[in-house]
Amino acid sequence: MLILEFNNKDKDYIRSISNDFTIALEFELETDDMESGDESVSPAKFIEIAKGNAYQYIKDEGKSNKNMFYLVDEIIDTLDFEDVDENIDLFEEYLDEYPKGFANKLIQVLQADYMTYMISDNIDYLIDNFKKNLPNFYNKWNSEIKFELDNTLKRGIEFSMNTYLFGIEDTIELIEDFYKDYNNQKYWFMNERTGIHINIGFTKKVDWNIIKGILMISDYGEANFTFKDMKWRQKSFYTNSILPVLKKELDSSKIMKPISFSDIKSMEDELSKYVLKLMTEFGYKNFGFNITRISGYNYVEFRYPGGDIPKDVLIDKLYYFCYVATLMTDKNFKRKEYLKKLYKFISDKFTL
Repeated sequence: MLILEFNNKDKDYIRSISNDFTIALEFELETDDMESGDESVSPAKFIEIAKGNAYQYIKDEGKSNKNMFYLVDEIIDTLDFEDVDENIDLFEEYLDEYPKGFANKLIQVLQADYMTYMISDNIDYLIDNFKKNLPNFYNKWNSEIKFELDNTLKRGIEFSMNTYLFGIEDTIELIEDFYKDYNNQKYWFMNERTGIHINIGFTKKVDWNIIKGILMISDYGEANFTFKDMKWRQKSFYTNSILPVLKKELDSSKIMKPISFSDIKSMEDELSKYVLKLMTEFGYKNFGFNITRISGYNYVEFRYPGGDIPKDVLIDKLYYFCYVATLMTDKNFKRKEYLKKLYKFISDKFTL
């Protein structure tokens, strides 16, 4: 069953067009280091940063209601900036009070900012420790990468590409270099909170068929190919499939009623626009497949990989996601298989 989703013949074809892709990676890493640098962030500055990040997170996730803003203010007002241990316990108490849902994720964002700015100091301290613990990778790739704080992590850093790499081979070289250093150190680690994002575009102008990508990528249900060899990521808040959301929303929508099977292009355009609308409304960070970057940036983002993922699995996912991007931009590639899925999807939802 799984091999039909993406087989060796498909992989060989993607290898043959390897240089057509532009690829950028984003890695998230965590540390247990509780030390700080020489300079500290003042409580007033921390409050400004933390509130700004939390408020923006609420808006980005489409959860703007007064209760969430009140929760942010309540937690920050309760902090005692003279007692680090008490504050660490405070965040754990709030997490226990809100064990699931958006409030839990929001508290984790505030907790991460506190751990980053008030204990681990600032990004310079974390970058220095990245250089010390991954020296060979840093020396080779430092001109290609940039660093950012990541407030979805308890204590960590994100590094990403300054610009795209051209082709799959160069991307694999970066991945292999990273894992050589990463596997020989203990300071940085990847866990259930960390993710690896893969952004894929093309060196040439392409037209993206969003609904083809949504129907052809295997990211929903138990026997899916996307989470093969990384089942743990299927439970993440950030890797949901948009497909069940689309199905549910279409049940009460009139979008498809004027469209018939004889007008495939119009059907694709309407469905693609609707998927983009839903992803924007529900918040793209909640989904493993982000198509909101097509307009304006001409790439798609795959947010599925993460946790303590082995190198070989990550490389396999890179090939698979390049395959999905090809499906979306080559009208004739796997068209027969795609039309079967499209017809079934529409037939299950509508009588035209």
